[in-house]
Amino acid sequence: MRTATAGLPIVLLLVSISPAHAQDPPVQNAVQKKMAAGASVGVFFPQGDADESAETSPGVRAQFVYWVHPMVGIVACFDWIFVSEKDGVSDVTYYDISAGARLTTPGVAKIKPFGEVLIGRHSLSVDANDFSEADIGFRLGGGGTYDLGDSLQGIAEISYSTVDIDSGFGFSLDIEAFIIEVGALARF
Repeated sequence: MRTATAGLPIVLLLVSISPAHAQDPPVQNAVQKKMAAGASVGVFFPQGDADESAETSPGVRAQFVYWVHPMVGIVACFDWIFVSEKDGVSDVTYYDISAGARLTTPGVAKIKPFGEVLIGRHSLSVDANDFSEADIGFRLGGGGTYDLGDSLQGIAEISYSTVDIDSGFGFSLDIEAFIIEVGALARF
């Protein structure tokens, strides 16, 4: 009789350790925050007609994301490129205001890849010619976010931007660029 009661504490311990208790603790950020805002810095590698008048140039991007679904966000952004003109080219100003969609993977993860497509108004002006025009352009990109804390993410992205701007002289300027960016987003 003594041997049966001696094993009772061990049996009670094994019964109390059920599969429900052995699960991983819940992820702290299981409820996704609906909005994010931030900025990034980038390098713009000109292509097409832009390559004839501009060198590789730095730029900044301000962005806002509203997640309508855990996998689908609406993006609004403003890009300003500090155009590094080639020799013999006067001051060039280039910026865009865009909106579009960002898609990501389901679930909560420390690193989340995403893809995005944006459409917006791209503006170009050249001081020497008093040339200033704008047209609708597109941006297609992808990258990832990395959780740095409960309300802060790092972001990295590679994208391609293109717009055809009417020169007013019977031809259009094909302005394209490959872009590499890194930055941070605050979530709220």
